[in-house]
Amino acid sequence: MVSRSRIPLAAAVLAVVLAIVPGFARECRAAMANPPHEDFFFLAEHLPEGVEEARYFSLPWPETNLEPGGWHPIVGLGGADVGADFARARGGLATLGVSHAWSAAWALEIFGYYGSFEVSGETGEDVLREFALSGVALDLPERARFSDPRGSFRHSGLGFAVARTTAGRRPWTLLGGLLLERLELDGYRFDYELLGGADAGATGGLDLSGSNDFVTPYAGVSVALPLGERWLALPRAQLGVPLPSGDFDNRMTGPGFDLSTDSTGARSGKIGDGFFTLGAGLRDRVSGIEVDLGATLAFPLIQGLTHPGIDRAWLLSVTWYGR
Repeated sequence: MVSRSRIPLAAAVLAVVLAIVPGFARECRAAMANPPHEDFFFLAEHLPEGVEEARYFSLPWPETNLEPGGWHPIVGLGGADVGADFARARGGLATLGVSHAWSAAWALEIFGYYGSFEVSGETGEDVLREFALSGVALDLPERARFSDPRGSFRHSGLGFAVARTTAGRRPWTLLGGLLLERLELDGYRFDYELLGGADAGATGGLDLSGSNDFVTPYAGVSVALPLGERWLALPRAQLGVPLPSGDFDNRMTGPGFDLSTDSTGARSGKIGDGFFTLGAGLRDRVSGIEVDLGATLAFPLIQGLTHPGIDRAWLLSVTWYGR
């Protein structure tokens, strides 16, 4: 027969065990100990940055080797398709400007541009963490299923550039310019469902919308290579950096919470990278129409190097340099 003095002791031990076991089980299902650096937000940031760089690859160049005086129109049209795993952005680019040569060597260019891209995609899996937030009531970081990528990107601005061209049959052109630009992420959202951890099955939404203004100095070099009497090949390279780095904020909803970067006082992520572009325009001297075949080839290669996770990058840029 069990002593009555041992019953309270056994009850106390049982209570302690019942309290410890759920906590131990939760620890066994704790968040990922070593989450990868290239998580969901890594890809979500690179998608609009890829769109931004599609513009940099299609910037117009001032017309040189013209008779001094007069203003010459510049009209550009293009399209791009940028993808990062299960999300993609597809849209068009437009440019309108003028070029003015005040000598055989010097030319000025003023232009405006606009790009509009729609976000779409499929369902995919990646790591979800507490990005640009604090105090999220979920077991993070953890694997999650993301779905319904949506929203739009708008990239607009004004550009000013001055070019100096050498004389000769294969003249070189040096360019220095400045962009005043705005990148807007409108309704840039995803849905998520946690696949592991203590909160497996929890669902919610992520909103990465926001806008940033940049002042972007850039420089470039180009050489003109005649291809017979009518055609001209124009290999070129440019580099620049948007200043200052933009804020990449987050709003996250889930079971019983709705948090944002501002409401939690967390530190924003950053968006807007320095860029390096390569191109090779093929220009018809009679019509003034140029197709940048080099940019079409180089855009996906450079995106793969500068924005890991971008697995689809297509660009077509056509510009008319009126006489």
